[in-house]
Amino acid sequence: MESGHFVFLGYRQYRLRRGCTTDRLEPHYGTGLGILRDGPGTVPATTTLLRGRMREVARSPPRW
Repeated sequence: MESGHFVFLGYRQYRLRRGCTTDRLEPHYGTGLGILRDGPGTVPATTTLLRGRMREVARSPPRW
C-alpha cells in the first residue's frame, strides 16, 4: 500500500435491518466474491450487531 498498490481480496453486500435500539447488518447470500464467497469449505457469513457510533455511521447517507 505504501507504493500505491492494493489487492482487493473480497466483497459482499449486506442489508441494514433497523431496530429500536440496535441495528443489524445481515449478509446478502450469493453476493460474495473472492475470500468472502459463499460455498463449500468457506466460513459462513454472520449477522453483525450495530450499536452507538457504528449504528450512526451505518444510517448516515453515503459520502461519495
